[in-house]
Amino acid sequence: MKKNIAAVLFLLMALPCCKKENATKVSNADILTTGTWRLTYLMFYDVFGDHDLYAGYPDCRKDDFFRFNKDGTEEINEGPTKCNSADPQIKIKQWKFLNSYENIIEIDGEAYYVDWIRNDEFRFKTATTDPYAPRRVIKYSR
Repeated sequence: MKKNIAAVLFLLMALPCCKKENATKVSNADILTTGTWRLTYLMFYDVFGDHDLYAGYPDCRKDDFFRFNKDGTEEINEGPTKCNSADPQIKIKQWKFLNSYENIIEIDGEAYYVDWIRNDEFRFKTATTDPYAPRRVIKYSR
């Protein structure tokens, strides 16, 4: 009995010594809307195979950068080089998360499943449950 009381007293004394973890969780929206992103991966999958679309992109597309704003707009900046000099420097699209889990995102009217959003990259894919439907996997990095 004395051993149990001693163990309980020890635990009670040790509790205030424990360091409390920071309970603040950064949301996917917070990560997404901080800074700018560059497209670094674009694959297309269909019944005929895997197609690396990013490899075929011209350099004038690979230098574009993207900013997701908290107001639900996405700015696509042509970057240092434009493919067509008549194109505007910045194009605006709309984006939003479609659920409170922030794991389904809609960009310009098209829904995607979010694979992950981290401080240095995020990846998403075409939202489909049909295993034979073509799909895209897209990754942006800082």
